[in-house]
Amino acid sequence: MVWRATTVDFILTGKSGARYNEVALPTVLDIPPARRGLLNFRIFDTPVQVQPWFWLITLLLGWSQDFATTAIWVLVVFFSILAHEFGHIAAYRLYGVPGAVLLYSWGGLAIPRREIRGTLARIVVAFAGPLAGFCVAALTVAVAMNRGVEFQAGFRAFVIPSIVPVAYSRSYWMVALSDLLFVNIYWGLVNLLPVSPLDGSHVSRAILQAMSPAHWKKPWALLSAAVALGIAALGFFSGNLYLGIMFVLLGIGSLQMLG
Repeated sequence: MVWRATTVDFILTGKSGARYNEVALPTVLDIPPARRGLLNFRIFDTPVQVQPWFWLITLLLGWSQDFATTAIWVLVVFFSILAHEFGHIAAYRLYGVPGAVLLYSWGGLAIPRREIRGTLARIVVAFAGPLAGFCVAALTVAVAMNRGVEFQAGFRAFVIPSIVPVAYSRSYWMVALSDLLFVNIYWGLVNLLPVSPLDGSHVSRAILQAMSPAHWKKPWALLSAAVALGIAALGFFSGNLYLGIMFVLLGIGSLQMLG
């Protein structure tokens, strides 16, 4: 089980007939892209495709014996990842580049019609996804505080800040609130780490390429591997097995880029 890139024909077309083909999918497990069971729709004239694996992996990550709790988790993840990817899409459009969104087995991708140039532009696009999630979290907190919910700050894996509601009851409102904060804050902060293929790695890559156009790849891969394995160690030490395994795989994938 190793990280590698696979490809999928992203057949959604825009009004101009442009196609988004042969999209590289960064995966941590070798799950082939599906050809059937695809959900295609458009939001603000942006094509969106949801692979069936997205639903399966999301279910596995949040499975509960309570059907309503599981359904809330799936809806929160779907909405939150869409918001994240549309943050990237909005940034692409800021630079005059339309895009499409793909939700696949391990998350989402914002796919531009063409690559953008410029270090600052690439950094802005990379940050725009997590920023959209943080905005969702801020709106969630504002609405919850208006309803009298109290919050407490803490840390996950000792170093990653988190905010959780003080739950006086196990109501579905509190479940949805907790899930929204977890996905949009915790996942957003993790996404900023300079670990390939997370958004933070696009920032570090843009900076390193600007500093050394001919010799950026090795330090980029080494940085990605070092941070990934460090987070994996923190995950195992704190008892977060999922975090540990995920970042071990990402670290191995980063080391493979040196070959």
